[in-house]
Amino acid sequence: MPTLPGNARSRRRKPGGGEPQAAGEAKNTTTLDDRLKALAQEKNDARAKLDEAMRSEKAGAAIREEKFRKLLEVAKDEPIEKPIRDIDLD
Repeated sequence: MPTLPGNARSRRRKPGGGEPQAAGEAKNTTTLDDRLKALAQEKNDARAKLDEAMRSEKAGAAIREEKFRKLLEVAKDEPIEKPIRDIDLD
């Protein structure tokens, strides 16, 4: 096995690790409790977005239902006609 110059051995990557850390770099100080709080906040944000989407969808459905009823009333008042087919135009 070839020998490594000077500090090359200490800077070698560890299995499963990323870049080697320099002596002055701070490690990630996120604790499990901090991460759990962040996940709970993300969950609450996602639920709020879903609730807002559901409210807007329900409001949109009510508007579409009202438009459909108005068009149905107008269609009931019109006389029934035989539809025109392309072959009839010849």
